[in-house]
Amino acid sequence: MNAASHLRDWLGLHRKVATLATLLALLPFSLLAHNFQWQISIFLLNVLLFGVCHGSLDYLRCPKDRNDSVSILRLTFFLLTYILLSALLLWVWFHDPGPMLVSFLSVSCLHFALDEEQELSLAKKFLWGFLPVLAPCFLHATAVSEVFSFLIGSEVSFSVTMSAVLKILGCMLVGLACSSIILDFFSAWEARSKAALGDCAAALALLLSYVLLPPLLSFTIYFCWWHSMRQCLRQIAQFDSVNFLNGFSIFFKKAAVFTFGSWLMAAVIYLIATKSLIPVPNSMAGLYLSEAPLQAVRAMFYLLSALTVPHMFLSLFGTSRSVQKAAV
Repeated sequence: MNAASHLRDWLGLHRKVATLATLLALLPFSLLAHNFQWQISIFLLNVLLFGVCHGSLDYLRCPKDRNDSVSILRLTFFLLTYILLSALLLWVWFHDPGPMLVSFLSVSCLHFALDEEQELSLAKKFLWGFLPVLAPCFLHATAVSEVFSFLIGSEVSFSVTMSAVLKILGCMLVGLACSSIILDFFSAWEARSKAALGDCAAALALLLSYVLLPPLLSFTIYFCWWHSMRQCLRQIAQFDSVNFLNGFSIFFKKAAVFTFGSWLMAAVIYLIATKSLIPVPNSMAGLYLSEAPLQAVRAMFYLLSALTVPHMFLSLFGTSRSVQKAAV
């Protein structure tokens, strides 16, 4: 069995586990939907443990020289460029958050779409990649508007025009997703394909999470349990495609420093946010809970955007192999 076969098996197992975990989480998470404190806790814990780590090996994408090696000088320049780009994005967040939010949403949709399963058609990649962002804009329009208004520090609700556009797009995608699941189910049932039925179950589980859960929790499930874990498995396979535990051990060691560095960056962003450079709108400050947890959510979204853009650029335009083969 070659490396690609092992990776397909790992991704198939992940799809089953993630589907089951999503379905099992629907009831307890829906019961916590009215407790914003719990939503924030679940979001922060999952992003810090699972969401951030999938981009912690970006430094291994540093282009190699003609000798197929990476010098310290080359790696240093690469890391400085990466950090400066992240810092620039954070600066824009604090000084012009409105356009930055729209840009972040667009980049996230595209990034999720390109990460979807390779077997999917391009249309389905975009459908299931855009749904995590756009479906809640239709299904939970008020909650999404509140979160967006909070992220840009505005006392006024998120742009009425932009909200309407996102709501229409979300409505269209939810309709297409329902149609896709129904058609795929009948095709799978006709063909008696267990794998295809499993794919339908995975799609249905995600769609139910968008319908039943508030935006913060449904985003947590997709971003951390599906998107991040899928990328981590691909990176682990690059280190050792046969022995999962050995590949995971190498991945953990190489990702630990930059994951911890991302946590420190989140702490710094949080401290800056609490200095009220972008204050919490009064309408939200007294609606849910104290200001500190809300600022923590803002810090995490700012961190994700600062890491997502350079991470996506590397995924799209990297000239070296996605992850270097590591020696044990």
